[in-house]
Amino acid sequence: MVRSSLPVLMDGLLWLPLTGVLLVRFFSRNSGRVRKIFSGILWGEVALATVAGRSLIGSGSPMALRMLFPVLILLALCLPVGLIGRGESRQGREEGLPVLSLLMLFFSAGFLLSPSPVWSIAFWGGLLFTAGKVAETFPCGAEERREPLRPAILLSLFLFPLSQALSGRLPFFPSVGPGQAGLSGGAFGLSVLAFLVFCPFFPFQRWLSFVPVSGGLTGWIAVRFALFLLSVFGVLRWALPLENPSFSESLPVLLGLSFLAQLQGGLLALGEPVLRKRISALVFSQTSLSIPALFLAGRDRPWVVAVLSISLMMPGLLLAVVSDHLERETRRQRFRDWSGLHRFMPRADRLFLVASIAFSAVPGFGAFSGLVLVGTNPALSSLWIWSLLPLAGIVLVQAVLWKSWESIFLGPSSSSFPSPRDLPFPLSWKLVAFLVPVLLMGAFPGILEELFRWKGGP
Repeated sequence: MVRSSLPVLMDGLLWLPLTGVLLVRFFSRNSGRVRKIFSGILWGEVALATVAGRSLIGSGSPMALRMLFPVLILLALCLPVGLIGRGESRQGREEGLPVLSLLMLFFSAGFLLSPSPVWSIAFWGGLLFTAGKVAETFPCGAEERREPLRPAILLSLFLFPLSQALSGRLPFFPSVGPGQAGLSGGAFGLSVLAFLVFCPFFPFQRWLSFVPVSGGLTGWIAVRFALFLLSVFGVLRWALPLENPSFSESLPVLLGLSFLAQLQGGLLALGEPVLRKRISALVFSQTSLSIPALFLAGRDRPWVVAVLSISLMMPGLLLAVVSDHLERETRRQRFRDWSGLHRFMPRADRLFLVASIAFSAVPGFGAFSGLVLVGTNPALSSLWIWSLLPLAGIVLVQAVLWKSWESIFLGPSSSSFPSPRDLPFPLSWKLVAFLVPVLLMGAFPGILEELFRWKGGP
């Protein structure tokens, strides 16, 4: 019974978001009904992914367990997609975001669940096109509109199919023989680069740290985390199987570049006087920790990468939501204009502090457990220095977040703005739910290890 229901569940995960797009377009003139339809489709996708995950665990077959990883990523992806779709309709043209976000979920499900490289390329192209349209929809000043995502999207759209063609995975292209090591290495390098353009692996990736001073911050950060999660899966699923032994010689260079990107993001955040730009730079800095996890633990233990990636996403999105609330209520963006807000916003104060601690990879949270699990990999025996280098960046992120919290909430009350409203009590508890998976993965990181007992990644 379980095996017969799995294909139906997988089809439902793919077609439910597309059904939601049609319904939202049909009721596009009724904003209240659109919001209800969007919420129902999103919760339906969460329920289907949960049931599909339990069915995959119950089947017990290796092929079914391989599908469990993409279902887990799809389940986590519902959070940033939901935040994008429920953007502020009063800002610019954001009323089209429910349609675009459901399209993003549809293409993401196709990319995650498709076993064929041909279909994966098609869904990846649709996803990047939709993400670009979402970024264009967000309000942005004319002097800031520089389309930072467009070059990265075009580069990825070119490199991913080329890498699969060189590897011989596409129809009408010859397979790579044992004597064509150069061709195989090129396919691996191009496939890695096609996805790493959306992960902080190199300093000066401006498209991953750009955020305008107008509009909301949450949408920008949510798009980046959605592309981040999908790119991590893309490296595990389509790049690592092409890896050749010669890559180990250049791995220290890649790890060193990711460390420089981590430090660059932290230093940019330290000198940034605007809250939203500081949060954006900190997200760039901390998510660079995924690069060592991908290449040191991803092949044999992809669940470690999932623990780290999801544990960074949840508090990062929470910081963005609270920051948006602070800006809306005070109509200020610079730290020099804030002081003593804990008297007016005690719930926002606590949420910002706890999210900062969780995002800083402090012991007890999932990001810390993920880093420890990466450090226990035998592959680190020859790369022991990596276990020390990222500590400087992690401590820098912690210091910047602690300084930000002090500047905003402690000190004397500022009289430059009227008494702001705190986060509503029901919304505060909904936001607390962001941290529940992070705490569970921090306390019980071995939960996912029991589910992913195979070699070779998803």
